[in-house]
Amino acid sequence: MSEPSDTSVHATEKGARPPAPFVIDDEFSNCLRKLTADEELGLEKLLRENGCLSPLIVWNETSILLDGNNRARLCAKLNIPYEVRRISLPSREEALLWVLRHQRDKRNCTDGEKYAITREIRKLLAEQGRERQAHGQTAPGKTL
Repeated sequence: MSEPSDTSVHATEKGARPPAPFVIDDEFSNCLRKLTADEELGLEKLLRENGCLSPLIVWNETSILLDGNNRARLCAKLNIPYEVRRISLPSREEALLWVLRHQRDKRNCTDGEKYAITREIRKLLAEQGRERQAHGQTAPGKTL
C-alpha cells in the first residue's frame, strides 16, 4: 500500500453539507458489509461524542471512496468534519483487492463474512494471474 499523497479536512457552516471530495462507486460499496441498526446507532453516537477520528480513504487516481462509507454518510448527516487520506493504487482490480482485504480484517466481520471475502479475493487474484499469463508475464513487470 502506498503512503497517502494528500490529507485534507472538510467542514462547512452549520446546517450545510460538506462537498464530497470523493465519489461512491457501486461495485466498491456493494462489497462492503452493511451495518446493523445497533452498529449504526453506536457509530452515530461515537461520531457525535468524539467527531470522526479515522480518516476516510480515497483512491487518489479516481477519487473513489475505498473506506469510510458509513462514516462519510453519517458525518454529512450530522455536519461533522472528517479527514480524507488519499492512497495510490495501480488499477481498479488492485483497489478492489485493497477494499476487500481491508474489509476482511475489520473486527465486526463474522467468520462467515471473512470466508466469503477471502473467496472473492482469491477469485480476483486468480483472474489477475490468468491475465498476466495471457500477456507472458509471471509477475507484474516480469516476463517468462
